[in-house]
Amino acid sequence: MKITFLYPNLSSEGCINAGIAILSSVLKREGHEISLFDTTFFEKKSGYMNLDREKFSEFKRADRSAFNVQQADIRSEFKKHVQSNKPDLLCVSCISGQFNFAVELLESLGEHRPYTLIGGKYPTVCPEKAMSNSYIDALCLGEGEGPIVNFTRCFEKGESVSSLENFWVKENGTVVKNPIGMLKDEMDSIPYYDIGLFDERHLLQPFDGKLRRTIDIEVSRGCPYGCAYCINPVMKKIFKGKGKFYRKKGVDALINELEYYKNKFNIELVKINDDCFLAMDEEYMSRFVSEYSARIALPFIACTRPETVRNDRINALKKIKAPFQISVGIESGDEDLRKKVLNRKMSQERIVEAFRILKNNNIRTCAFVMMGFPYETRGQVFETIRLTRSVNSDIVVASVFYPFEGVPLRDTCVKEGYLEENIVGASNLVKECIINMPQLTKIEIDSLRKTFMLYVRTPEIIWPLIHIAEKETTLSRFIYFLLHKYCDFIFNRTKRLIPLFFD
Repeated sequence: MKITFLYPNLSSEGCINAGIAILSSVLKREGHEISLFDTTFFEKKSGYMNLDREKFSEFKRADRSAFNVQQADIRSEFKKHVQSNKPDLLCVSCISGQFNFAVELLESLGEHRPYTLIGGKYPTVCPEKAMSNSYIDALCLGEGEGPIVNFTRCFEKGESVSSLENFWVKENGTVVKNPIGMLKDEMDSIPYYDIGLFDERHLLQPFDGKLRRTIDIEVSRGCPYGCAYCINPVMKKIFKGKGKFYRKKGVDALINELEYYKNKFNIELVKINDDCFLAMDEEYMSRFVSEYSARIALPFIACTRPETVRNDRINALKKIKAPFQISVGIESGDEDLRKKVLNRKMSQERIVEAFRILKNNNIRTCAFVMMGFPYETRGQVFETIRLTRSVNSDIVVASVFYPFEGVPLRDTCVKEGYLEENIVGASNLVKECIINMPQLTKIEIDSLRKTFMLYVRTPEIIWPLIHIAEKETTLSRFIYFLLHKYCDFIFNRTKRLIPLFFD
């Protein structure tokens, strides 16, 4: 059977869609013929999110000419692809911000659209909205590696798919809603990514001013925590009673997979896409350090929470024979907002201590922060700025809070009148605020986002000038230009005290 996947990526930078890559491997094992329509390397309004971070002096600038982004009508190209491949089944994988874009592409197919199955995080948390769209025929809830096999076997034989676990299916003018099945209790049997399905450019990701051959890998699924701005709390509710939510790959399976990618695709950098990498026990950590050092030894990046940065874990991890970066979520510098609104219970002291431990061990750090949370004030944004300055992280990644559908804080935004309920997505989460609050307006949030790194990287004596630069006057833009050039020069042109991976 011919199956086409649609990857409605809003960014023009590469990152292999893990869901599609795994499902393609699963379906090829079943003997199906797979094709992919990928919107990544087409010119789009949303552009490069990492390029925006470079413009804000968060990342070092990288030459993106190798991406060779195509200027073409994406809808027309998608239609040609479907007409050429003539798939029996069209599968769409998307997150919240991509759904409307995916629907636009499906609309371009008109009445000749193949049977369409949608999956991913957005359809899982908002199945009613997804299935209300006339271009969607069926929906897969949750993790699809097992369910997709049952679906395609029935579909290929012409049998009904309306009674299969994990699927909602349109049939005779109604939507048949089947329950979600049990979660896979182990991750070792999940097949490797079908990297060959994707354009080679997906392996090129900017890091430290150059494009590096990079693989994104999942060591675990789920998260033991429940931040109110994250999708995990709603996913936990959906999977309640369906097995263990937080699961890890065995060390042997993980290292075997990484070794395959390293050798076959000449990987230079590993990105571990776990929500909380250091939420692992001592035995797992010890084996990971030993095996990664012996067989992989590539630079890697991982994310974690402040509470998990402890001396014993870092002492064990730093024995690894490879440079690495630990990214730690600060999110807000206001302890009260963090605890009461974000459901992040750590103290200011614990955050500072986490960065102190990493710095004392000469480990490269990255701090994640956000602004524009519900109820947040300008003063609380400056608490975030001050805390970010105090931890002296090597890299700072700042974002605007985005109320994804299904996350607890979206309900708060709608209830308080900060957001209209029908608004689905922004195209750029780096700089695009979609909520508007009386005490901190969208314009103010956007201005603070624009100047955030100036406040972080310059002496406080300069702050009155930065405040002027927040405005949109001729003088303000000129001051911003001068200050930004100064920060950009310091960040990009001088040798900073960052442990370098490649230089």
